Amino acid sequence: MTELQYPSTTGSERELLIEYLDWYRAAILRKVEGASEETLRARVVPSQTTLLGMVKHLAWVEIWWFQMVMAGRQIEEPWGEDDPDADFRIEPHETTELILNFYREACAESSHRRCDRRLERRVVAGRAQEMEPAPNHDPHDRGDGASCRPCRHHSGAQRRADGALKITSS
Repeated sequence: MTELQYPSTTGSERELLIEYLDWYRAAILRKVEGASEETLRARVVPSQTTLLGMVKHLAWVEIWWFQMVMAGRQIEEPWGEDDPDADFRIEPHETTELILNFYREACAESSHRRCDRRLERRVVAGRAQEMEPAPNHDPHDRGDGASCRPCRHHSGAQRRADGALKITSS
């Protein structure tokens, strides 16, 4: 197992946020890497929480913040008043591979969206407020003339008709 390099502690707020998000995304995948199905689905606390359920929940956290709050997309959440923990629950048909791919795709979409300066927003009291987009701006330009790092890593990604990013290869 490869050791994770702890993120830098210097840089702009944006650079630090991106680096820490990437680090924590890799950390959760590392935690479940090689774990048995029994371990991934075991309830080790009084609630119904499992390691695999945490991964599913974190995928929905990515979708909530980057796609729904920041990008303003309308996506139906799995939870509701009658079932507030649905995003933690692993359904019988959901395999480990399915959940891990769901998480990776949600992270890839978040990484793609964070590169799009046209979608930069600031979050105030849980709501995103759009900042003025730059005209004719390349969404993959970080401002330093280089392509954003995450988008280069996801060269196998394709856009679906609804605008979401679909990963077709690793």
